[in-house]
Amino acid sequence: MIGTTSSRPKVGHERKTYRVEAERDGRWWVASMAEIKGAHTQARRLDQLELMARDVISLMLDVPEDSFDIDIHASLPEDVEDLAARTREARSRADASADEANEFTREAVPRLLAKGLPVRDVAVILGLSFQRVSQLARSLQPNHA
Repeated sequence: MIGTTSSRPKVGHERKTYRVEAERDGRWWVASMAEIKGAHTQARRLDQLELMARDVISLMLDVPEDSFDIDIHASLPEDVEDLAARTREARSRADASADEANEFTREAVPRLLAKGLPVRDVAVILGLSFQRVSQLARSLQPNHA
C-alpha cells in the first residue's frame, strides 16, 4: 500500500476516495479503479500513477481533478511487501523518536546553558555539534524573531 493523497478539502464537503489497485507488468505499473467500470491507466513509475489515475477518474466522471482523494495500493510479491511494510513501520517509529528527541533537546539546551555550562560541553552532553547547540540557543531566546 502506498497511501492516500489529496488536495485541500472543501469546507463542509465530504470527499470521495477512490481506491487504485496497481501491479507491475514489465516496465509499467498498470492500475484499475474497480469502483469505476472501465477505469484503467498505466505509468512507468509509481510516483506518476496518482496523476494518471486522477486524469482518468476526472474524465470518466466529469469532475474536477482536485475534488476527490486517491488511495493507491501497489501489489508486490508477498516477501517484498512484508519487508516494505516493516520498513514503513520502522521509519514511522524512527520519525516519532526523532520528534521526541527534538522536544527534549529544545528543553535541555537552554536549561543546561542556564546552569552555566559552555556551549561545547552542552554539545558533548547531548551528542550534538556545538554549532547546533548555538543555533538552538539563539532560536530559543524569547526575543528571537
